[in-house]
Amino acid sequence: MTTTGSVPANRANSGPAPSRCPLCTCELSLAPDGYTGVASCPSCGFDVSQLSETRRKPTAAESKAATAALDPLDRWLAGETIEPTCLSDRERATNWLRRHPRVTGLAVVLLVASVVIPVASLVGYARTAEALRRATIERDSAMQERLDLSAVVVQKVDELKLHEVRQQSELHQRQELEKRLHALHTNYEQSRQQCLAADQRLQDALRAARLSMAEDFTRQAQELQQGLPEISLVLAAKALSITQQEGMPPIPTALQQVRDLLAPTDGMELRGHDGPVAQLAASRDGSWLASGDHQGLIRLWSTTSRAGLESPRLLDGHWGRITQLVFTADNRSLVSSSTDSPVHLWKLDAANSNKVGGNGVIGNIAGGGTAPLLL
Repeated sequence: MTTTGSVPANRANSGPAPSRCPLCTCELSLAPDGYTGVASCPSCGFDVSQLSETRRKPTAAESKAATAALDPLDRWLAGETIEPTCLSDRERATNWLRRHPRVTGLAVVLLVASVVIPVASLVGYARTAEALRRATIERDSAMQERLDLSAVVVQKVDELKLHEVRQQSELHQRQELEKRLHALHTNYEQSRQQCLAADQRLQDALRAARLSMAEDFTRQAQELQQGLPEISLVLAAKALSITQQEGMPPIPTALQQVRDLLAPTDGMELRGHDGPVAQLAASRDGSWLASGDHQGLIRLWSTTSRAGLESPRLLDGHWGRITQLVFTADNRSLVSSSTDSPVHLWKLDAANSNKVGGNGVIGNIAGGGTAPLLL
C-alpha cells in the first residue's frame, strides 16, 4: 500500500477531507477551508491525506487485471472488499524488523558479532598457533644450540686438560733442560778454569823457555865473544830483548857483553825511539845496527862513523810492532817483519824498501850464510 506523509500541493482537483478516520473512526481536526490539518490519524497512524485527493472509481471497461493493479485503498474506497494479503515468514520478519529498528540493530550487531568474533578468534588462533610453532622451532633450535655449545664446552675442557698436561710435561722438560744447562754451565766453568790454568801454565812455560833461551843466548855470546864478536853482540842483544819483552830485569852477563862489545864507540847512547824497543840486530861485520819499536818504526845505525851513530836512518814501512830484524849474509840488506803481515827487504846502501807479501804475522826470518835463526 502506497502512502505519503504530506498533504498534496494541488487541492483544486481534490474534494473535502473526511472528518473521521475510516479505520479507527477517530475524529480528525479540519482546517477552516474544509481540509484536514493533519497528514495521519493520531490514533492509528493512517495517512488521511490521501483521502483528500481525487479518487477515481474504476470503470466497467477496465479489465480485471487493470482493476487488480489499482491501489488497495482506491479499491477499498470504490467499495470493493479488501482481503488480507498472505505474507510469508520472511516478509513478516522483515516487517517486524522494520517496526522494531532497535531490536533489528541489536540483532544485526549480534549477528555481526557472531560472525566477526569467531573469525577473529580463528585468526587469533591461527596467529597463536603460528607463533607457538615458531616458538617451538626456536626452542628446538635453542635446545640444539645448547647441546652444541655443551659439546663444544666439553671439547674445550678436554683440550684445556690436554694443554695443561702438555704444559706440565713441557715444564718438566724445561726443568730437566735447566738442570742439564746448569750442569753444562758448571762443566764449562770448570773447563774454562782448567783452560785458563793450562794457558797460564803454557804462558809460564813459554816465559820460562824464553828466559832459558835468553840465558842460552847469553852463554853462546860469551863463547863467541873472542872469535865472532859481531854474532856475540847480536846474541847478547837478543837476550836483552827477550828479558825486556818478558818484563824481567836484564841479564847482567848479557848487558856487560853488550857494553864490552860497544866499548869502541866510547859508550855512546843510541837515541831515536819514542817508545820501548821491540827488536835489535847487528850485521856480521859490525858496521850496521838496526832497532825496531812497537810503532812499526825501524832505525838503522852505521857504526863506521860517529855521524852515523848520532843520526840514524829511519825506515818507515810497517804499521804494527816489529817482530824480527835480520841482516843478510853479505851485509847489504836488512829483512824486517811485523804484526801487520808484510815483510820488508831494505837495501842498506839506499835503504829502499821491497815488500815481500805475507798472509800472517811473520814469526821467523832466516838470514843467509851463517846468520843465526832469530825468534
